[in-house]
Amino acid sequence: PIRLTVYTWRSSIVTSQIAQILISEVLGYHALVVPDLLWDTTAGISRLAGCENSDCQVKTSRTDVVLDTWLSPVLPFWQDFQAQHPHVAEDLGSMGYHGGDGLYIKGSVLESAANAGLAL
Repeated sequence: PIRLTVYTWRSSIVTSQIAQILISEVLGYHALVVPDLLWDTTAGISRLAGCENSDCQVKTSRTDVVLDTWLSPVLPFWQDFQAQHPHVAEDLGSMGYHGGDGLYIKGSVLESAANAGLAL
């Protein structure tokens, strides 16, 4: 089967389910969404080479497709991974929507830290 690895965020879950339906029902291939959800982008990328995680000390079932992978936070890892596994993974580009991520701190916490001389 064509194995799809999925992350914990909703957009990954939805796009992977849609891809599984299209691969199975439109293209006629057997597609399988791997049931365990990953929270770590590097682990998802590593599964393309059949590795359990980024250090590749433990082997696992290789995955064929990982959708909705945000490469910007892990760009150095992605570049190293491609150098070590040149024929395993290819970035096919944007899925057509833009998003962002960030760290948010309550104003009271930020103010308290500033009063204590801590730069957040």
